[in-house]
Amino acid sequence: MNHFTEKTLEDLIFQNHSTIHQKGFEIMLNNIKRQYRLPSGKIVDLVTFESDGDELMLYVIELKKGEVSADTVSQAFGYYNELMFYLSETYKTIHHKIILVGYEVMEIPLLDFLKGNIDIYKYNYDINGLSFELVSSTIQLPDIYRINKGSQFMPKVPLTLIDQIEVSKN
Repeated sequence: MNHFTEKTLEDLIFQNHSTIHQKGFEIMLNNIKRQYRLPSGKIVDLVTFESDGDELMLYVIELKKGEVSADTVSQAFGYYNELMFYLSETYKTIHHKIILVGYEVMEIPLLDFLKGNIDIYKYNYDINGLSFELVSSTIQLPDIYRINKGSQFMPKVPLTLIDQIEVSKN
């Protein structure tokens, strides 16, 4: 039975974000924020990002101590969509990835129909420490969310989340 907690998993990834790739996990971006509260009140486990002018690279990371399921995918997409809604006011181009992590991964037929970059990792914690295995990587569209600033489909929003994200200092 897995007695590893989600908070422990988050702590280990956050505290070791610059070296976690050595354990089989994604290479993290320069800035990382944990337990990031969205305007809706929902909380993203980890957000990692880099920006350069009007271009942003953003990873939304959802952690589960147990299994990654269709509900996990839906939850992470909700976070991602909310971030895109607000950040599109500030950034012309957003490169993105959704990263899901769990001890087990259920079969998720929904992934075949989703458009976007989704990586799913299984973690293992044993006598050798924490390790990750990439079990699914779905890239059905280019990883760029392009914004037409004058688009009628993306309303102008005064809030820019990236200005509220504090840059982590190592």
